Amino acid sequence: MLNTETLALQTVPKCTLSYERGLHDPEVLDEAPPAPVNDDDILTAEQVAKVLAGVSAIGVARTALEQAGWNATIAGNRITVNQEIEAQFIAANNKTWWQVHTADGTTPVWIVGTQVDPANRVGCVE
Repeated sequence: MLNTETLALQTVPKCTLSYERGLHDPEVLDEAPPAPVNDDDILTAEQVAKVLAGVSAIGVARTALEQAGWNATIAGNRITVNQEIEAQFIAANNKTWWQVHTADGTTPVWIVGTQVDPANRVGCVE
């Protein structure tokens, strides 16, 4: 066990082990379980990517996301959706596309084109 008295620069908080919190106590385990998660309320990068596919103007994209019922804010070439999903508008070599990912950067990243033609594909990168 770490002795916090010998640390000069900082003190380390004492960790509480699961058995100390009563997580293995039958009375604690018999309490009501947590409410189930409603997956319909969870916003995903895929949902945002589907709304942005084929949209080539950032202002129009924000309006489309708001019409889908989400809070969308623009900062530069990025749109943040419900403070959970980030969509970056990218233009290079006369091509434009969206990179859509969670705000914390976890995978997958969705890449969708802004021109509507058979050559464009909606997909994700793991």
